[in-house]
Amino acid sequence: MRWTIWLAHHPPEEAERCTSIAGVALCRRCLGCWPVAFATLVTSVVAALPQASVPELVVLWTPPLLEYVAVHALGRRYSARRTWLASLLLGLALGRTFHRYVLDPTDVVAWAALGLAAGVGGLSAVIYHSSVKNRASV
Repeated sequence: MRWTIWLAHHPPEEAERCTSIAGVALCRRCLGCWPVAFATLVTSVVAALPQASVPELVVLWTPPLLEYVAVHALGRRYSARRTWLASLLLGLALGRTFHRYVLDPTDVVAWAALGLAAGVGGLSAVIYHSSVKNRASV
């Protein structure tokens, strides 16, 4: 079987982390978060919403980051349902953070939120991938 992927960065042995649509594997986390992130950004700009406050961003970012760390760094079992929920919250967090950036590209809060998320996610991914033996791809 050919492993056709779009928005998926998982090898075939991690197929449970993907949704198959018309024979194409799509990462559940990406499929959930990116459309929500862009819809949130567009809605925030078009509706001229005020920029997200720091407490709002903390509330939006915390659950998806905790879920990602639990699965990737702490070895919690993967759950498609939990990933869908976390990815929707991640999309809201990204969209509201991107909105702050659009309003002010030098906004320290937006850069800090994205940097912290990338650092936590990146470190968790390194821990996960270094713990999986005989891994051919990331």
